[in-house]
Amino acid sequence: FLLARPGAAAPTPAEEERMLASAHVGAGGPALLEFLRKRSVVKVEREELQRLVRQLGAADAEADRAQADVIAYGPSALSALRDAHKEAGLNKSKPRIEECLRWIEGPVAPELVRTVVRRLVRLRPDGTVAVLLSFVARGEEEAIDEARQALVALAIRDGKTDAILEDAAFKETDQPRRFTAIEVLCQADVTEVVRKLFRDPSPEVRLHTAS
Repeated sequence: FLLARPGAAAPTPAEEERMLASAHVGAGGPALLEFLRKRSVVKVEREELQRLVRQLGAADAEADRAQADVIAYGPSALSALRDAHKEAGLNKSKPRIEECLRWIEGPVAPELVRTVVRRLVRLRPDGTVAVLLSFVARGEEEAIDEARQALVALAIRDGKTDAILEDAAFKETDQPRRFTAIEVLCQADVTEVVRKLFRDPSPEVRLHTAS
């Protein structure tokens, strides 16, 4: 597969599918949603990550599933992977550990996440906006800009404000998610909603709307 460079054409759908298959990521909507859900988790239990990393040395089918989960968790899994890599020696889990590290922190890592975002927006399965909102709110990925612009593009459909974004802007208790929703709706120039946000009782919300 080819990497998209600044100013270069985006990969074709066939190139995207090859990249996703190489990274053990499904090309369908549910698999893409699950990838971004895992990548958006703020804290993954270390015991769970260690269990998945141990399974990289299991039989192929089990190891494939574990590898898909480890890559999806992304940077959260790096510590467990590095510890295991030191101990792997010549056992059969070492190539899979190295492959996971390549997909999480190697040169191909940013394009993998961008590919997931691009394809997800193109397919638009149910749950896309909610998953992208959580992903952008976490704010630790090089694909954040693409995901944010995708949310802006999805903010209005058939002349109506997306209900998930509007609900998050007014009712979300998780501050990063709420502020992300506000930013997206402001960028999408949803005038009626922005006016309501300026009347919100929370000074933080009014200030964030103004900024």
